[in-house]
Amino acid sequence: MGCYGPFVPQVFVDNQFVDKPWSDWTESESKKAQYDSIVKNIITSSLNLDEFFRISQCAYAKEMCDTLEVTHEGGSCDHCVWLIGRIVSYELQRTCCI
Repeated sequence: MGCYGPFVPQVFVDNQFVDKPWSDWTESESKKAQYDSIVKNIITSSLNLDEFFRISQCAYAKEMCDTLEVTHEGGSCDHCVWLIGRIVSYELQRTCCI
């Protein structure tokens, strides 16, 4: 699992971390696993068509945010990237995910 990909619970077995079987996940772990999908949906639904196509191939929410940030770096849309971050934060709080 990468640093910014979807959350996958792991257990320590034979001196290494392995993914925990889905059937053994706790309710808290299941909610954490949904974060990336929730954030990706929020980001994609808040963009216009041009912006959507820029980030549509990104696998993770972090990758989407990084792409938007680089695309608009120093441009007039710095506020857009900031606003998307605020919307994501609000929606996650609203759905009790944070």
